[in-house]
Amino acid sequence: MASGDPWVSAKVWAGRFPELADERVSLRPNVGIALSGGGNRAYSASIGLLRALTQLGLLGDHVRYLSAVSGGSWAATAYTYYSRGAPGVADSDIELLGGQPVAAADLSLSGLATMPPRAMGVASTDKRNRVLAGIDVSKTDGVVEIEQRLRAAATRPEALAQLERSLRSAWVDMVYSVYLAPVGIGNHSWAWHADEVAELRARNEELGDAPFALPADESRPFLIVNAVLLGPSASAPWLPSSWSSLRRFEFTSSYVGVYARPLLTSHLLPALSIGSTVEQRLGGFVQPLGFGGPNAPPNGSATRQAGGSGGAWVRVPAPQPESRLSLGDAVGWSSCASGIEWANIAIINQSQAALSLLTPQASYWPPAAAVDGGGGGGDGGTDTTTPVQGPPSTATLFADGGTIDNSGVIDLLVRGTTTIVALLSSSVPLAGRHLWDPSEREPTPDVDADCAICSLFGVGSCLAASFGLQEHNHVFEIAQFAPLMRRMQDRIAAGDAAVVTIPLTTVANEWWGVEAGVAVSVTWLYLSHYERFYLDLPPEVNTALRAGAFGPSPWSGEHTAFPHLDIMATADVFTPSQANLIAHQVAASVLANEQLFQAALGAPPAAPSAAPYRLPPVLAAIGPLAASAVAVLAALMVAMRRRRATPPTLEAGQADGQASCVTHGLDERPVLELLDKTPARS
Repeated sequence: MASGDPWVSAKVWAGRFPELADERVSLRPNVGIALSGGGNRAYSASIGLLRALTQLGLLGDHVRYLSAVSGGSWAATAYTYYSRGAPGVADSDIELLGGQPVAAADLSLSGLATMPPRAMGVASTDKRNRVLAGIDVSKTDGVVEIEQRLRAAATRPEALAQLERSLRSAWVDMVYSVYLAPVGIGNHSWAWHADEVAELRARNEELGDAPFALPADESRPFLIVNAVLLGPSASAPWLPSSWSSLRRFEFTSSYVGVYARPLLTSHLLPALSIGSTVEQRLGGFVQPLGFGGPNAPPNGSATRQAGGSGGAWVRVPAPQPESRLSLGDAVGWSSCASGIEWANIAIINQSQAALSLLTPQASYWPPAAAVDGGGGGGDGGTDTTTPVQGPPSTATLFADGGTIDNSGVIDLLVRGTTTIVALLSSSVPLAGRHLWDPSEREPTPDVDADCAICSLFGVGSCLAASFGLQEHNHVFEIAQFAPLMRRMQDRIAAGDAAVVTIPLTTVANEWWGVEAGVAVSVTWLYLSHYERFYLDLPPEVNTALRAGAFGPSPWSGEHTAFPHLDIMATADVFTPSQANLIAHQVAASVLANEQLFQAALGAPPAAPSAAPYRLPPVLAAIGPLAASAVAVLAALMVAMRRRRATPPTLEAGQADGQASCVTHGLDERPVLELLDKTPARS
């Protein structure tokens, strides 16, 4: 867009999700994938999931939506919008995702320590991840350096304004440069398909040949990147008792905004002005090009163009070049986990008040206010211009989508999605049955299980945790919670990945807009201890895993043991070995449960893939009893091989020859009972 042009035409909507009027979305199976947050742990796990689903041919037209939060949004956006074949960028999805899945037995220490140069996984090892505006915020002197810069610029208004702008954009700039730029995604506006871009150019001649990011191909799912709208900058900080009023802010392939009809009002209690209440009107969607302009809509002067169908065309003040929305903003806002802390730092730690300037900020106005009565424009004909009424834009703060929901599942439910694959890349190990029986008591929040999943079922202890930030998340019947958790526990105790498909029923949730009584099938993959995968690793890799080469050992009993790596302790910078092993574990979890994912994603079953220890047809044909006997012998051989692969290191109090089976408090001795009774070959 030519610099200095004060206006831009963009489409706005109120009410129904506009992509459902597009057959490129609505004709796809009603299936969505949700990638949770969790920094580089979630990023690496998401790569593993996408890699395995790509290998199985289960992405593309088999999926309608790809919903992501925080670290999951880094992976989802890079996968959706990468510039395939551009200089320095992967030539194929498999190359982007780090190559074909590799069986655990074929992994090696040298291979795990190597990251393919054009794989998106390289980003997880980039040390720029902790540098904001040239300041390493992982160091204790980061705050001091910001304060020194502010004091130095205090007497120079222009310099101070420039410094504050650079601090506001620091997180977004870092995330963009680390996760999107290396895969060829430009730091500019985006769209769902070329038709959208052509229509925008026709209504905005000043755009010229300004670039737009487009999906890598037309088979990509419709992307939903989830952030949170905190509230007006001028009223921060806010009392924690009002944090439960925070609302989801969505970036999608076609639009951005807050889902709400009619317009809703957010209420916040300023901590520095006790007794007062700040209200902000929210609701509606707008194309990215029309977001962020100053004083938009200026009451009574902006105009609505009634031509077109599905929504309305509105001419509003254009954002300044440095304020134009980009995919960098999408993944930056979605992953700014410290955003709510920074915005409220003055009531948490006054000595670090300068950090409040790192919270992402943009000019927000409710697009739904531009659509009369929530309706749209006419169907064709000559455009007519009418005044747009509504509150003016307000400088507003945004933060990590996981602040209120870290799963990304609810954003699929509000769109009526009835089949969901949900990856929960949790930092919280699922407690074993001997520590927590879900049928007997509620979980201790973020100790027995991750609140991101518990809150979806209305578990009271989790709804009340963290200042009530998740108190509105009850979307599934609570009676279905314990059976799901017990099935996951049983899977882990059996040495398997925590992959469970379960039919669920929604409950009415007016806050989010979820209807009651909808039958939904959800295939959950809870990142967890995966004993079979670890035992299948070659001895050198298994030994290194036990010795802590990939982080705290899975058998250490530590709460942050692999794969639940603490992204704060690592400053969210992984080694190639850590990132690769998490991705391989998740890919193996999918491939080991191929039938569940085939059924969930609605694709016809693929040709059977090679699987270890599958009986030859001639043996399978000799009859069920004989085949079962041979299967038992095969299992014995597997158990002996696994035992020989287990490093000889013994834990305290362990008898010679006894395998360690205690992980994260999960009593898994029954898993290897047969192994312990079988003499190992010398």
